[in-house]
Amino acid sequence: MTNAPNFHKAEKDYSSSLTSTISTHFDSPLIYTNLTHLQNPHRMARYTKFVNGRVFRDNKLTTNDELWVDCQKGQIIAPTTNFPSPEVTEVVDLQGKILSPGFIDIQLNGAFGFDFSGLDPNMPVPEFKKGLHETNRRLISTGTTSYLPTMTSQLSNVYHKIVPLLRPTGATRDPQLGAESLGAHLEGPFFAHSRTGCHSKGAIFPLKNQTSPELVKKVYGEQNLRSYVKMVTLAPERDDALDAIRELSQMGVIASIGHTSATYQEAQAAVSAGAGVITHLFNAMNALHHREPGLLGLIATPKSQRLADRPDLLDDGRPYYGLIADGVHLHPTSVRVAWNVHPQGLILVTDAVMLMGCPDGVHEWTNGQKIVKKGPLLQLEGQETIAGSATPILDCINNFLSWTGASVHEALQTVTANPAAALGMADKKGTLTAGADADFVILDESTTGTDGGQSRLTIDQVWKFGQPAYKSEPCTDPVNNGSTGLKELQTPGLPWLTALCATPISTAIFATTGSLIYGYDSGIISTTLGQETFPSYFHNPSDNVIGAIVSTYSGGQGIGNLLGGWLGDSLGRKKTIWLASILALIGAILQTAAVNIIMFIVGRIIAGFAIGLVYAVSSIYNAEIAPPKIRGVTVGLQTQLISIGYALSNWIGVFGSFATGNAAWRIPLGMQCVPAIILILGLFWLPESPRWLIQKEKYGQAKAVIERLNSDIGVDANFCHREFEQIKQQIDFEREVTIKSWWALFTKASNRRRLFLGIGLQVFLQTTGVNVVNYYQTTLFSDVGITGRNVLWVSAGYGMMGPIANAICLSFIDKVGRKLPLVWTSVALVIDMTLIMVFSKYFPGVRTDCRGFNAIQLVYIAEIFPTALRSRATAICAFMGTGVGLLFNQLSPKAFAAISWRYYAIFVACDIVAAFCFFMFYPETRGKTLEEIAELFGDDLAFTEHIDTQFLRAEKDVANYKTNGRKSDATKDHVEDVPR
Repeated sequence: MTNAPNFHKAEKDYSSSLTSTISTHFDSPLIYTNLTHLQNPHRMARYTKFVNGRVFRDNKLTTNDELWVDCQKGQIIAPTTNFPSPEVTEVVDLQGKILSPGFIDIQLNGAFGFDFSGLDPNMPVPEFKKGLHETNRRLISTGTTSYLPTMTSQLSNVYHKIVPLLRPTGATRDPQLGAESLGAHLEGPFFAHSRTGCHSKGAIFPLKNQTSPELVKKVYGEQNLRSYVKMVTLAPERDDALDAIRELSQMGVIASIGHTSATYQEAQAAVSAGAGVITHLFNAMNALHHREPGLLGLIATPKSQRLADRPDLLDDGRPYYGLIADGVHLHPTSVRVAWNVHPQGLILVTDAVMLMGCPDGVHEWTNGQKIVKKGPLLQLEGQETIAGSATPILDCINNFLSWTGASVHEALQTVTANPAAALGMADKKGTLTAGADADFVILDESTTGTDGGQSRLTIDQVWKFGQPAYKSEPCTDPVNNGSTGLKELQTPGLPWLTALCATPISTAIFATTGSLIYGYDSGIISTTLGQETFPSYFHNPSDNVIGAIVSTYSGGQGIGNLLGGWLGDSLGRKKTIWLASILALIGAILQTAAVNIIMFIVGRIIAGFAIGLVYAVSSIYNAEIAPPKIRGVTVGLQTQLISIGYALSNWIGVFGSFATGNAAWRIPLGMQCVPAIILILGLFWLPESPRWLIQKEKYGQAKAVIERLNSDIGVDANFCHREFEQIKQQIDFEREVTIKSWWALFTKASNRRRLFLGIGLQVFLQTTGVNVVNYYQTTLFSDVGITGRNVLWVSAGYGMMGPIANAICLSFIDKVGRKLPLVWTSVALVIDMTLIMVFSKYFPGVRTDCRGFNAIQLVYIAEIFPTALRSRATAICAFMGTGVGLLFNQLSPKAFAAISWRYYAIFVACDIVAAFCFFMFYPETRGKTLEEIAELFGDDLAFTEHIDTQFLRAEKDVANYKTNGRKSDATKDHVEDVPR
């Protein structure tokens, strides 16, 4: 890690050649070793033969070559004419792709939010091990199969704690561990004080008498040096540093020259003493001077001055040297100079810190310092000091190809054979010769530039110890993606059904079939209680039992609401809805076949639990698949289906009454099974939420879903990529700043505000009085003299008001927003409930409905919470609403009996309070992406660019495309804003 001049802004002439952002290389899930033939040892292929490839061997690319691998030993073997039997051999056709040894990075400080130095000194060892393991698993996707985990300058106690955890891991030969540690690289603390870079100055030792071999062993730990450390970077001009270098060499530790003000002669003496590498040439060292060549002069030493006493170095006695080709640390010309001077010794390193793979923004660093990340540029906050790199190694390779004109095999040598030789591991790593470890990368090569002569590499596969560890195509294997272990719901045939579910609206309609179950299940109990044969079959249950039939359903729903949050985050939105539909089917069967009231109530509890899951997750699912411009309608479909289900239950109850005996109520109850079965089967064709997939780092699947959901509007791949980037960067940012627990909803002010608003909406929904009327309408109608089948006819007519009100609301929710309809509906309810209260005294049969209110509250709650907390927060809101509803359901029969029409006064008062709160405290969310809504609550945005017009096709362009068969240019007015 270095202090270097900043060419990032000044050299715009070459900045366009920098490779794409890091996300390009992490689009796909890890595969590891749990493939079919590995799960069953009897079916395991002992050997794998790679054919028709361009194999990088002996520092050149051979065409139509082949490679043999012993998969059990994890080693490369010599080709043989004695072809083993097909039962134990697998042949892989590379189709002209490049087969290279796995990349080796000798200077890597961290990645994906994890710091190998242990950023938090109080981090428990098990937590550090877990973070290290996860980082290694993800690091393999960059092509890095082996590396030196690098620690920055630390106090002695930190080295003693952390270094043993960075020990070499190759002895286990376990490909599931991901990238392999070859031993720690300790960069510091024996530096020149003028060359500390972003290292903590408080950890740097004074110059005088502070680099003795005894002190070095004391600081690092002698056992650590002998067992766990591979390389140490130090300044050779320090007192006793040459003795320390000799001691390190005798212990098998490679001494590297870096963070130094050493002269050419001092550096030459260090090489004579045993130093074999230069740490990030040009950075944190003296610049070339015509009277003092410094370390650049060291690598330019002619053969006549070779060091005869250093047979471990290159033929001419020169050391190896690292270069950071990230476009920030070095000008491309500097890379070309070093390459031309000493190509055999060049080693590309990333010098990456924990921010590789993290979003742009301000991040915490050591000793209270902060690092500002902007693309590949990392700087200490308020300074020009460069604070490491965030560029993966493949980008460094492609930069090197672009800047130097080197061939592909020359570029690959800088990350394979050269670092392996520098580490003294050329027989095992960085090579594809027989006996070496079977660590390799399969690469695609494309050409760019005006003449098509510039090569660019992309990763297709990575293999570790003879087993596949990463593949660029999307994969649905759950174990490899950090899922729960349940197999993904695979999409069967029937491509027409897949196409039918390829748009947000059609997907939402299918997914909200669960809401149809909810509406039907909620409404059918009213008509069931109104059937004359129902109470007689169950021996005329008391008012308390009737209340229990209704309230236990609500109780089950409340539990489902709470668990829905956890299940939605762990299993995924799609699987949770699928589980709920199975439980709904079980509950429906129990109710339909009930032979006593206990069995009936158990069925109601299970059905309520299932509906709680659906209610907690469906709105989230719809919100996460919908574009901002139609999200209100998409999420609102849930309430429309609830209303339709409710109305449908009333009419089926009416027609069921024409049946004789118990069939009058069993048939309507049995009809609950139909939508449940449709949902169970239909979910196989629905995609998972792309935001949940990104949250679980299933990037390839997420991109495929985004492309599928946008397939009907004619947008290009760039738009889908930008949408993916916005979601990913915001989720990554939220992952950095959000505590992913239930408690996080209460510890952060913006989350508390969201929770207050969400719970308020759910509670206000219950206090409108609508649900009380819904559940007990048949009883209420009977109380005012409406009897027999007439009760069911009146209920059916009443139930039709819900879909009508809901449809009206959905027609303008994405035009006028969420806030104003909430206020209007509440005011209308004040008037409505007041009139009902008055008329009920004289005309008790008057009733109302307010499904429009219900539509808006579901949309709003699903929108306002961050992705990491959305499922849990929605669950809490739904649970609180269900709890209030349960209270009303249990007490309402007694309240109506005790105070009659006066009971409506409670609802009038609550509606007045609701209208006031909606007007004063609820922000408008219409037209904003879920990521942008975070800004309304004071949260930062990770994605700070507009989706440029060349990527976005807005509504008028889409309409023009569909009408005329071509796309017009998007204008500023057509473009949906994404904050800068």
